[in-house]
Amino acid sequence: MMAQRRGKNAKQSQWIYAAVILFVVIIYFWQGGFVGGDTMPQTIPEGELQVVFLPIGKADCIILQSDGMTMVVDAGLRDTQDYVEQCLHELNVTKVDILVATHPDSDHNGGMAYLINGFDIGTVYMPDRTDTTRTFENLVRAMQDKGLQANVPEVGDVWQLGSAECLVLGPVHNEYKADNDHSIVLKVTIGVRSMMLTGDAESNSEKDMMETGMDLRAEVLKVAHHGSNSSSKAKFLDVIQPQIAVICCHQATEPKHPNDKVLERLAERNVVVYRTDYDGPICLRTDGVAPWEVITKWDGISTSEFAGNAP
Repeated sequence: MMAQRRGKNAKQSQWIYAAVILFVVIIYFWQGGFVGGDTMPQTIPEGELQVVFLPIGKADCIILQSDGMTMVVDAGLRDTQDYVEQCLHELNVTKVDILVATHPDSDHNGGMAYLINGFDIGTVYMPDRTDTTRTFENLVRAMQDKGLQANVPEVGDVWQLGSAECLVLGPVHNEYKADNDHSIVLKVTIGVRSMMLTGDAESNSEKDMMETGMDLRAEVLKVAHHGSNSSSKAKFLDVIQPQIAVICCHQATEPKHPNDKVLERLAERNVVVYRTDYDGPICLRTDGVAPWEVITKWDGISTSEFAGNAP
């Protein structure tokens, strides 16, 4: 009798265990999957800022969201425009409230016309710089078709993105010879947390920004020009004092991006480096008080074919 009772109890325990597992699985799929510290959440709580760096090779596309507002900084290459659109839809973006084309290079605005045609667009910011390429002409035509005007920001300009504030740091003037130095540079701040987005700004722009006397300190640095040695000079890094660096790059490019000297300078300053070619989509988020949370897994979105391969 004791053996039969133990057998019944064991079967009951197995059924209870199976029922619990089934319940957990149902809840998991009903909520869209568990949201852990290493998985990109699908919703952004009020008062928080989320920044996503897309893995699209040696190209930039950065999506910032706060309190229902979205800002997109650059739109990658023409070849990556479908992937960018896919990611925006995954993030439930139907309107781009603020669109920033940091400078005319095709690896930053190649997908801009496609984005403008596919989404409701609010304010557009561009530097006072034009180009004769078909990519740039397509961008201008797309803006004209939608009745959009380009706003040329000046150093010191500020706009709000939900709970975050965007401060224009560069370009300091309009007399640079290199297109890259005309890049719009932004400092995005929420509470006591901040991030600098640099486009492709090179050393001349870095020098001028330091001479403005503005507070350039930022915990997160989007490394300029895909980690090229023309940017991220030692003095600039010492002024910024970053703790985290994000590099939008592809290891197969020539010349090599990121440059070993830039990586060495970051390592010497104990900066934690994330790379889109190694880490795939990189998400940073904070409520302005808690330290930046870095997430490198994104359920529902595969890593782009343009990202590269981890070593």
